[in-house]
Amino acid sequence: MSAVRFMLDREHPRLPPKQGDSNLYVLGELSGHNVVLACLPGIQGKGAAATVATNLARTFPSVQWRFLVGIGGHVPSDKHDIRLGDVVISMPEGQYGDMVQYDLGRDTEDNFQLKGFLLPPPAMLRGAVELMQSDHLMADNKVVAPFSSEQCPGQSTLDHLLYVDEEWITLDGKKCLWLPADYRTSKVAVYGTKVALGHWFGGLTFLEVKFT
Repeated sequence: MSAVRFMLDREHPRLPPKQGDSNLYVLGELSGHNVVLACLPGIQGKGAAATVATNLARTFPSVQWRFLVGIGGHVPSDKHDIRLGDVVISMPEGQYGDMVQYDLGRDTEDNFQLKGFLLPPPAMLRGAVELMQSDHLMADNKVVAPFSSEQCPGQSTLDHLLYVDEEWITLDGKKCLWLPADYRTSKVAVYGTKVALGHWFGGLTFLEVKFT
């Protein structure tokens, strides 16, 4: 919630709660657009997200676009050098849509068999992402400005890496690898790529590696 509120040009006065709506909202303005922010009530999962989205749509029926914003992990690749703090926007890539539901697939010993994915976002939103990425390359982008100036808890001189072929990692670090940290000159970058989501949390890191 705080990260999104940093991006608002201004916040509007809050409205009193509506009967039957358990959400608490932050109202504001972003680049001339009125926006409504709501967050999960301290729990995760499809049920909680669906309840928040349903209440928002009922209380604010004029809202045109709805975005799911959160945090996630990343599987390293040569194409996307995504680091901690970067912004990732779901975009269609290859034969899959922008949002891949990993709990609709089957995890085997050799690979991950995907059985379904969500439809891509509207063409207008995809075009907006492409334009934003172009703006980011041409000049400073307002998306990254608030976060680049925020304080960082500090950088370690070593990266703590885990072996992906091990299903369980011991607490003593015997199955871990310590390598010199590699930092970029820019603090924040924006990427458009596919995002995995689902309701199952266990073993997600290893499933993502297989899927990649």
